[in-house]
Amino acid sequence: MQKVTKLNLKGKYNSVLTNDFRELITEQVGELDTATSFMYLYRRFGEPTFTNKDEYKILYDYRFKHEDLLVTAHASYHEFVYFSLHIPQKRLAKWHKNRTDFWKKLYKKYGNEVFMPYAMLPYGGTNGLTKAQNKKNWKLIDAASETFFSKEDGNYIEEQFKSKKPESKMYTMLRPFESKLCTDFRAKLTKKELDEINSFGPKIESIDGLKEQCMLIANEFKRGFYVRDVAINIRGYESETNIITEYEQTS
Repeated sequence: MQKVTKLNLKGKYNSVLTNDFRELITEQVGELDTATSFMYLYRRFGEPTFTNKDEYKILYDYRFKHEDLLVTAHASYHEFVYFSLHIPQKRLAKWHKNRTDFWKKLYKKYGNEVFMPYAMLPYGGTNGLTKAQNKKNWKLIDAASETFFSKEDGNYIEEQFKSKKPESKMYTMLRPFESKLCTDFRAKLTKKELDEINSFGPKIESIDGLKEQCMLIANEFKRGFYVRDVAINIRGYESETNIITEYEQTS
């Protein structure tokens, strides 16, 4: 793992797995102290990548590269340390393809069920379905609405849909209807299908080889660095509660 001076992230990298990475760091390394972590990072890597960065009241800002991954380590005035993980966009391609294939198979199986493409409420979307499939589903939704709403309410919603500025009342009326369609559809799914639908984004484990890379990065922060004859890592001095098993070669 090497400190870098510049990061060109535009369009090339994605930080969608940052929260997962932070959980992994907390699990593998532990809660970190701002001053102690800086003492270690400064002794091992020198000055931070950026020393004048304060948009988020950042006290230090280190940037690292490990193989094809980019990692940032920050500390804020709130006295906590946090990390970001940036992976190449191309490494997400397989996950996106698998996700689209899943929705296509789901539509083939449940294409005549109301609300199929929108069963992820409140984060619904067509997930790669064709315009024709989407149009068909809206016809099923319209038919279901006729039995759910009174004629008067249905006419009001129809008018509001055509309006350039729908009243908030329309959305309030639609919410129970959407919830019922979503609940009814989800009740037909297998547990495996439901788990996949509830997975709104990739996990570290779903990207080939990424978990192993992240574990190596976590171990790098636990690696000892000697201050004369005393070893420290990002958690602090070596002790019974901070056992160091690997050390940076300083000679």
